[in-house]
Amino acid sequence: MDDLTIQGQLTGRVSSERSKITKPGASVPARPVTKEITARDPKSEAHFPVIRKDLHSLRKVLLNLTDWIIDQKQNRSTLLHQSLKTVLAKIEQILQPAMLSGSVEDLASRIKAFVLASGIYFEKHMESALKNLDSRHGPIDFHELAKHPAIRGLMAKDIKPNLLVLNTLLDSLSLKLPARASNFIVSVKKVVEQVLSNIGEQQLIAMEKPSEPENFQLFLHHLLFEELDKDARLKVYYRKKGRREANQQPRLSLMVEMDCLGSVRTDFWMVDRNLSVTFFVENEEAGSRINEKQIDLEKKLSETFDTVAVNVVISKKKIDDFDSEDLMLSKEKIVNLKI
Repeated sequence: MDDLTIQGQLTGRVSSERSKITKPGASVPARPVTKEITARDPKSEAHFPVIRKDLHSLRKVLLNLTDWIIDQKQNRSTLLHQSLKTVLAKIEQILQPAMLSGSVEDLASRIKAFVLASGIYFEKHMESALKNLDSRHGPIDFHELAKHPAIRGLMAKDIKPNLLVLNTLLDSLSLKLPARASNFIVSVKKVVEQVLSNIGEQQLIAMEKPSEPENFQLFLHHLLFEELDKDARLKVYYRKKGRREANQQPRLSLMVEMDCLGSVRTDFWMVDRNLSVTFFVENEEAGSRINEKQIDLEKKLSETFDTVAVNVVISKKKIDDFDSEDLMLSKEKIVNLKI
C-alpha cells in the first residue's frame, strides 16, 4: 500500500465525518501584570495533555530512521522504502526549525506555519477544502479527490496525515524485518504515536466545555527553534465561536528555555493594531538583560503595530504556572454536541 492510497483513505474518512473542532477567534484588551502572587492553589492541576515525546525527540528519531533507510542498500528500490523516504521528507520540511535571530515578519510567518501544520486543525482545514471543491465541481470520485492538488497540498503540509501515513508504513516494515531491526522500528512508532495521541487529546478537549461557560478555546503548540535545545511552547487562546469578538486576533503565551536567560514566558495581547507584550523572568539579571533591549524591541515592533507596550516582570510563579493555570481537573466537563 503506497502513501497516495493511504492519503486517499484519510481523505475519504474526513469527507464522511464533519469536523467537531471549532474555528478560533480572538482576545481581550491588554492588561499588564504588575505583581507576583505567591500563594498556590493545590487544586490547580493541569488537565492539558503532556507531550512526553516532544518535537525535538520526534525530529531526532525520524532523522535516525532516515539514515537507517539509506543504509538499507538492498531495499532502496522497493515501493515501501521509497514511500517511507517520501513521507519522512515531508515531515522534516514541516519540522524545519525557525530562527529567533531573523526578522519579526519571518519569525511570525514561521510560527504561524507551525501552528497551522500542527495537526490539531487538520480535519477543519480538510472540511473547508472539500466544501470548496464540492461548490465548484459537484461530487468528486474518491480516487480523483485523493489526487486533487488542493487535497494533496493540504496532506503534504500538515503533520497529522503524514504521521498517520508513516505509522502505517512502519507497521508494514516491521513485519518484514528480523527481531533486532523490528525493535528499532517499534521504538520509532512509540514516539510517533505519542505525538499523534497528543494531537487527538487536544482535539477531544476542543469538543468539551466546562460546566461554566468560558470565553476562550485554548490549544498548546510545540515549536522548534535553531537556537534552542528544547521545544518552545506556545499557548493560543482563541475567542470561542459565537462571541462578539470572535473575529479578533487570539491571545498568545510563549514559553522558552534559554541558556543566557533561563526560562522566559512572554504574553502577547493584541487589540486591532495595538500590542502589549509582557516578559516574565525568574530573576533580576534576566530582567535587566531584556530591559536593555526594550527600546530596540519597541521600535522594531512599532513598524508593524500602531502602539506597542513592553513590560518585564520578575515572577517565577507565572513561569511555573504556565502548564497549570488554564484547565483545572476540579472543573466538571460535559460534551458539547453543538460544536
